Amino acid sequence: NDSSIQESDWPVLTKCFENTVLVWIPCGWLWLTTPLYLFHLYYNGRFKPKIPISPLSISKFTLCTLLCIMCTIETIQTVTGCVCEEQADENCECEDRDVSDDTLVSGILKPVTFLLAGILTQIERLRGVVSSVILFVFWLLLVLAGIVPCFTKILDKDYEEDLFRFVVFYIYFFFISTQLVLHAFAEDGQNGSITRDKNPCPERKASVLNKLYFWWMNSIVFKAYKTRLYEDDLWSLNPKDQSVNIIPDFDRRWNKELDSSFLEMNVSKQKSKKCLRNLSSDPTEKSPLLESISSSNSGSEFPNHHGNYKFYRLPSLIKVLCKTYGMTFLASLFFKLLSDVLQFASPIFLSILIDFSESKTSPDWIGYMAASGMFICTIFQSVFYHQNFQLGMTVGMRIKSALISAIYKKI
Repeated sequence: NDSSIQESDWPVLTKCFENTVLVWIPCGWLWLTTPLYLFHLYYNGRFKPKIPISPLSISKFTLCTLLCIMCTIETIQTVTGCVCEEQADENCECEDRDVSDDTLVSGILKPVTFLLAGILTQIERLRGVVSSVILFVFWLLLVLAGIVPCFTKILDKDYEEDLFRFVVFYIYFFFISTQLVLHAFAEDGQNGSITRDKNPCPERKASVLNKLYFWWMNSIVFKAYKTRLYEDDLWSLNPKDQSVNIIPDFDRRWNKELDSSFLEMNVSKQKSKKCLRNLSSDPTEKSPLLESISSSNSGSEFPNHHGNYKFYRLPSLIKVLCKTYGMTFLASLFFKLLSDVLQFASPIFLSILIDFSESKTSPDWIGYMAASGMFICTIFQSVFYHQNFQLGMTVGMRIKSALISAIYKKI
């Protein structure tokens, strides 16, 4: 109801909106991204050592368990409980009331999602993930979705109507806020491969916010400001960018592409000699090294041959590069998309701010919301823009290393 929002002194959301949009968006984010994330962990986290159990990981999993139990109890209480102050009141209609579909769906979706978050926390620990982007965004969306209900419940005095759900909500909000703070820190990823380096790259154990703002580079920037940098001051290359890890992954996919393209077969010696005689008869510098396909063989089942191999098709280098580095490149394009979308968001907030300044009856919170929206959009646009370049340059460096190795081996 737009008129009631414009006339209120603070943002007002309906119960249906709180039980649908504010629940479905954060939970939908986690459920939609988890399959792709598990696929990524399966192929890219196999060689990472697992992170030992720490107080941070125990706290994350414990809070997920408590949230799951608490939301389950709240849903059972909503369906079967009585909210009247006097249980024996003859006018009590709680037993006959119908629970709305949005309340029931959100009551079931939240505990199941918290259970998934707890399981995903342990999977990341076993796969050596020191900081999770997926879970950090999930808890951030939940906290943002709970800000408006957090103060409207007090202003509307919901504790007079239903004290149980009032208390449960604020315990819930405290837990998800704590989870957001915990996921802003990285796990202790110290292992043998890291401790062997004299000067390891701090990016390997940086948290989500640390990577977004490149905070892990501050130490070398301050050192360069104070004194001259030498080669020993530079960090070791990130393990995922080292050739020892890049080249085997590329070679494995390239060999797989060769196996799917070529069919090994025994070629008779007579045919081999015939090929050599044809290539050796009065050769010049312009003589082709490979015999062209004759018209009689153009329609055969295996039209191309070279040496002891026949192939259905030529192996595709572009296909192998897309399989190896495509997901990282798509992540770079995703950050570019977010940066471009935020360019259109700032004018929208500016329009709201202009309308607010021209109107004398609009509540103050609309102006604060528009100004804060412009500020936040500008910050995140810069963050996403630089992440796009960082990932793009990283992909280019890895492709260059893989191709140099492949060409060198072929030579």
